Amino acid sequence: MASKKTAKIDPKKTLWDLSELAKGKDDPKIDRNFKAFEKGAKTFSKKYRGKVSKLGPAAMLTALKELERIDLKAWDIMVFAQLEFSTKANDPEWGAFVQGVQERLTQASSDLEFFKVEWTRVAAAKAKKLAADPKLDRYRHFLEHAHSYKKHTLKEGEEIIASKMGQVGQGAWSRYYGTVLSDVEYKFRGKTVTESDITGFITDPDRTKRRDASSARIKGLKANAKPLTFAFNMVLAGKMVGDDIRSYDHWVQSRNKSNEIPDSVVDALVSAMQERKDIMQRYYRMKKKLLGVSKLMSYDTFAPLPTDKAGKMKFETAVNMVSEVFHETRPSFGKIADDMFAKKHVDVPPYKGKRGGAFCMPNMSGTPYVLLNWTGKMRDTATLAHEFGHAVHMELSRKRGPMGGTESLVMAEVASVFMETLLYNKLLNAAKNPKERLTLLRQIIEDGIATTFRQLQFNRFEDRVHNARRETGELSTAQICNHFRGAEKDFFGNSMTPHAGAENFWMYVQHFVNVPGYVYAYCASYLVVLALYKRYLDEGKGFLMKYEKMLAAGGSQTPEELLGELGVDWTDPAFWLGGLEVFEDYINQFEATAKELKLV
Repeated sequence: MASKKTAKIDPKKTLWDLSELAKGKDDPKIDRNFKAFEKGAKTFSKKYRGKVSKLGPAAMLTALKELERIDLKAWDIMVFAQLEFSTKANDPEWGAFVQGVQERLTQASSDLEFFKVEWTRVAAAKAKKLAADPKLDRYRHFLEHAHSYKKHTLKEGEEIIASKMGQVGQGAWSRYYGTVLSDVEYKFRGKTVTESDITGFITDPDRTKRRDASSARIKGLKANAKPLTFAFNMVLAGKMVGDDIRSYDHWVQSRNKSNEIPDSVVDALVSAMQERKDIMQRYYRMKKKLLGVSKLMSYDTFAPLPTDKAGKMKFETAVNMVSEVFHETRPSFGKIADDMFAKKHVDVPPYKGKRGGAFCMPNMSGTPYVLLNWTGKMRDTATLAHEFGHAVHMELSRKRGPMGGTESLVMAEVASVFMETLLYNKLLNAAKNPKERLTLLRQIIEDGIATTFRQLQFNRFEDRVHNARRETGELSTAQICNHFRGAEKDFFGNSMTPHAGAENFWMYVQHFVNVPGYVYAYCASYLVVLALYKRYLDEGKGFLMKYEKMLAAGGSQTPEELLGELGVDWTDPAFWLGGLEVFEDYINQFEATAKELKLV
């Protein structure tokens, strides 16, 4: 069933309405939620402290349900605070509000620290038997995963100290970093433009405009290098100290554990990407010929081809297109996508003070929220499908609550990238001529490169700087830039020439400070999606029913279990290379189409 066409939508006026969460900083609802959380935490502590190891299945079920009800109060507060701050990152009053929220919640949460500490101290055999009890089926995976942190969990008092110190640790530095970035001024041809504008210019047909936009980004970031470098060093140092205290063996082990992906599987992914970087380099050599340039510069990597049709996409056209894909995939997907606009849960235009990029915020009390920075590029349409894919996943799994509805980062990205893939392949199948097909293949390939090879380049950069910080101490801007340049050279080789100063581009990738180690999840998810898409082509609509069931399971099972039910085994070392072979087929199609048009 296809969706009905939406009414005319003005992207500049499409802002989210957060009033169902709170009507402002002073809304009495916020204080009521705070008090309910604080009272609930104290009551829970009095009832269960010192008794966790003695709880049977029925008592544990009651305890976990109580803990979820308490957690939901904190969710409501934090969702509102973070959403408001994401559009007012340069407003000190909202910055103070977010910090105050974090401090008050952290203080109250100290009454709950005992539960996870006591649970990890339960004997392994007993914990396994309890988690497997049918009464606790809803919480089985939560209990198993929580208990697996036994080695990395501190004593209760130490956990409380760590939690309180976290208020002035990575979270604080991440907030500061984002505030600095939101105030960066990019001077482009006599005008001050946003980061989102710069990103849009990088895909402009005019090469001098792309070059000037790249120069503007370099100058803007370099002017803020001192505070950004210092904040990044604090994140690196905080990660080092935290990993040491919690007995992690290497810098990314805690992220792997959180993602529930074994170190060996991540290592196999990294090895596969490094082994097949020739795929990306081959594409860029072709693109250099098609652009007719002597050197493919870094600001050319996302440039349109001379054969591409110029122009921007209307926002309402993009919305209709995405809605149609979601409705065709599953009726529930289409309804959730339409509800996002009907409920005013989408903030669309770029503006001063708003953070760059895009995200989807889970909301345990209702429909998720999506932040975009719409500029009208085709990539923006894919981003819309991506973030709404997250929304579908979050909404379908929300009924499982905070302990079962929150999936690992790798699985979270599967839902979003899958919807992008469906969108692109629908457009590809509908292409009317070779030129249109070539344009779509370019976009598919370049999005794929950005999601895979580029993210693994970022991962190798993180690997370098985290290890360098641990081995040699605090890093200068020049040292960090050298590591970025080195990781980039390892992947791109001579297929692309970086713009002088582009080694400073690490500064605008907020994932490095917000969620260290995050970026490989994009690559892993993309290759998983290629495997899932291939199964969809083989099995048809029946596969989508199983896929919806997997999304609805949220984080109630391990990624290995969830994917296994769909016939995917990422523990097989050959799996990642197989995914890259599927991606390489897009490049084969691109080359064949270019030859058909007599362009190469």
